[in-house]
Parts: sequence; C-alpha cells; structure tokens
Amino acid sequence: MSTISVVVLAYNRPRLLAEALAGVAAQRRVPDEVLVIDDHSEPPLIAPGARLIRQPVNRGPSAAAARGIAEARGEAIAFLNDDDVWTPDLLAELEAGLEAHPEACMAFCDHGVIDADGADRPDLAEEVSARYRRTRLDSGPVDLRRAALVDQSVPAASFALTRRDALSPALVRAGGEAWDYFVGVGAALTGRPGVYVDRRLGWYRLSAEGVSAGWKRPERGIALRARRIAAARVALASPAAEGVRGAVARNAARDGASALKVALRPRPSHSWRPVLVYYSRELTRAIVCPCRAPPR
Repeated sequence: MSTISVVVLAYNRPRLLAEALAGVAAQRRVPDEVLVIDDHSEPPLIAPGARLIRQPVNRGPSAAAARGIAEARGEAIAFLNDDDVWTPDLLAELEAGLEAHPEACMAFCDHGVIDADGADRPDLAEEVSARYRRTRLDSGPVDLRRAALVDQSVPAASFALTRRDALSPALVRAGGEAWDYFVGVGAALTGRPGVYVDRRLGWYRLSAEGVSAGWKRPERGIALRARRIAAARVALASPAAEGVRGAVARNAARDGASALKVALRPRPSHSWRPVLVYYSRELTRAIVCPCRAPPR
C-alpha cells in the first residue's frame, strides 16, 4: 500500500489527544500524514506533528470524520478517537492484512479496554470481544456483510484501516454519533470482503468524559439505535446485502423495540414525554433516511 492517512477526531481533551498522538508517533509503520480534526474546542487544541484542521463550529463526530475523509490524501484512512490509544503495531498489522488480500477494502482488529486513568481492564475487553462476536473470527478474509451489517464486529472508529474508495462520506455524515458504524456499512455495501487481524492492537477508553460517557442518556440511546435503523434501511436497498437481508431486518426491528422501551421508561415528573417526542422524530428520520448505498 502506498499511502496511509491517520485522522484523529478531537474535542476539548488536550491531555488525551497528546496521548493518542504519542501512540501514532510510535507506529512501526509511520503514517504518511496525520490530521487532527478539532471540533471547535475551546480553547483551540494544538497538535504538534500533525496537520490541525479546526471546525468553524461544533458539528459533532460525524461531520468531523467526513471532513477528515475530504482532507486526507492517503489511499487508506485510519480513524482514531482522541480518547483511544494504539499499540505500535496497529498500522503495520492492518496494512499487512490489506496487502495480503488486495481484494479486501478494510482491515480491522480487536482491542483492549482501559479505564479513565489508563488502567488495563482485561475483564471488560473479553466481554466486549464476545459481545461483538470477534471471538468467533479467525485472522484472514471475512464477509463484511455479516461482520459489519449483522454482527457489528467492526470497530471502525479507532481500530480499522479502510481503503479510500470504500469510504462513503455521505453515509459517515448521516451516522451522527454512530458514524463509525456507517464506515463499516459503506465498506460492506461495496460487495468486497474485509480482513480481520486477530490481535488486540490498541485500547478503547471508558471514562466520564469519553465517547461512550453518554450512552445511558435516553436521548443518546435512542439516537444510536435510530442511526442503526437508518443504516439497515440503506443496506436493505442494496444488492450487496443479498444473503443477510433477513438478519439485517431483524436487527433493525430489535433496535426499534429497544428504542421504544428507552423512550417509555418511567421517569420522575413525566419526563418521558419529551423523550417520546424525541424518539418519534429520530425514528421518522431513520425511516425516511435519504442516503443511498455507495456503488459497487
């Protein structure tokens, strides 16, 4: 592979950004460029050794990721959230996977889990690997339709390397806080396989200020499920989904039912009403999602 761009998504966490960039600088396979997309942090971030691109307003991670795709010049792109960390082998191992399988459009790996202080949590790592069915995968080619669309095994936010021609900026932008799921969806709908590297080549951080901090908020839980339903709608309209349509539809139905349960969960002071309104709006947007599958 000729060139690799690393796109780091950052917002208001200079200490974590410095740690993430140190992991990028330590890569055995030195990236050809490193971009930091600052989603309008206050004060503005600094990123020594990287090309810093500041969003004019705070637009969220999906817009930042789409901006990174537009600005990057590499033939393949690896995204990195500013609160995650790579081992020095990540880019080299993922690049080797793509070089060994030139028909593949994406390589991805497993990852560990660390807490807010950076302490390793192997117990949680085992749980996460099993939940996303990466424990069922062997190193080598995988059917991305099943891995991305059905099992949701692809951790595209920080632990994947995707060929540029398999990235769909429109889908990524439509993904909202689930933008990384849409990276995998777009790759799967090209009809090409992926490559799995059965190693933990980095750490996903759990913290009060991290990417996953708001998952328990009802609005965020509903939004994430609604984005997955929108992705399912795109997939079901694509010929590339042949063979997994039933599983994709079942997943979407479960997401819809789960989102409704979140909306109707009892809360004090009748606060379920605005959440139910939010649910209705998000599900309507998901159903009428204007995105289209990328061409095969």
